[in-house]
Amino acid sequence: MKLLQNSFWNLAGLFIPSILSIPCMGVLARSLSVGEFGLFSLIFALIGYASIFDLGLNRAIIRFVALNTGNHERVEKILGTSLIALILIGSFICLVFILNINLFIYLLNITNINLSYAKSALIYAGLSIPFFLVTQCFTGYLEGLQKFKLLNIQKTITSSLIVVLPVCGVLVENNIEYAILGLFVARVLNFFISYLFYIFFDKVNLKKDWNILKEMFFFGGWVTISNIISPVMVYFDKFLLSYFSNTSNVGLYSISTEVINKISIIPSSISRALFPLLSSTTSSSVIEYKKSVFIFFISIIIVVIPIFIFADKLILIWVGEKYLGLPVDVLRILLIGLIFNSIAQAPFTLIQAIGLAKVTAIVHLVEIIPYLIILCFLINNYGIIGAAIAWSVRMFFDFIVLNLIALNKIGEK
Repeated sequence: MKLLQNSFWNLAGLFIPSILSIPCMGVLARSLSVGEFGLFSLIFALIGYASIFDLGLNRAIIRFVALNTGNHERVEKILGTSLIALILIGSFICLVFILNINLFIYLLNITNINLSYAKSALIYAGLSIPFFLVTQCFTGYLEGLQKFKLLNIQKTITSSLIVVLPVCGVLVENNIEYAILGLFVARVLNFFISYLFYIFFDKVNLKKDWNILKEMFFFGGWVTISNIISPVMVYFDKFLLSYFSNTSNVGLYSISTEVINKISIIPSSISRALFPLLSSTTSSSVIEYKKSVFIFFISIIIVVIPIFIFADKLILIWVGEKYLGLPVDVLRILLIGLIFNSIAQAPFTLIQAIGLAKVTAIVHLVEIIPYLIILCFLINNYGIIGAAIAWSVRMFFDFIVLNLIALNKIGEK
């Protein structure tokens, strides 16, 4: 019952931003050139990928706070030490990113966009990284306490800013620079809003204890390996498309992946509610695990089927005729992969919640090289269709492997 309640609050926190994002992404896709929209998608992914540089601290904060809810002093040390570490890490990554802007322009093969606008956009992206990482600290704290109602009131506000302010940027000046400037302003505001929620609703005295940080890094280190590899396998299709072709192909491909991202909030909401719940319990049975798999499956299949059937009409209404054709086929292929990806959230969450982040990291290490080889081959031969096939095939095998491991670990208990 608690899982369903917390999942509901997670969905509620994402519902309004997701509804807002539909017309907002439509405006961006219509206002920007296909190439600029592709670059926008890449930068959005880059900022999200920056979460790897928290060295697993966000996931560790959730787990350690969930395990120590009865130990107030230890929770204070967990939050305070993590906050200092994330400020330092975020500032360092920001500096390195900005100093290597020209390298990013070269690797992303940005040739069909005004380079001055592209460079400014990447600078804004780099500046947003510290704000993004530190915000993760405060949201992880509330999540570990399982205060999902409060957390998702906050997320409704902050996530809405993420989707609305880039549109405000292009309304001021119609180019990629102002779109990313809007995204940067949103990240800054998100940090201050998260901090205000922490001050007014659940403030604790911040303390530091470097020994606790060592414990968190031990858990978070394996999470980081997963966090490095998993986004590579999730986002690298876009970067390879950009490198081997251009950002226009990324723009065509990104329309379909945006639909997938919107649907993914359903399994993500359930997973985020499940993780602290499983972290705070001492045992899990096969029956409970199968129930969670069933919940993930039903919740995704009822959404995927109608979108699969009416994919062409959806894209036409949303972003216009210039995105019809291949993006529709890509969307249908990705929807198949999404079903397996959603169900795989059950074993993935269980394995990490019982403290075996090492296991998921090893799985991702084993998967990455074969996936990248297949991805490069299919992109070179079939373009965006090949990228979609590679992603969906990986989702299928990922689910099979994680499910077998989860059943084995439950059987050992």
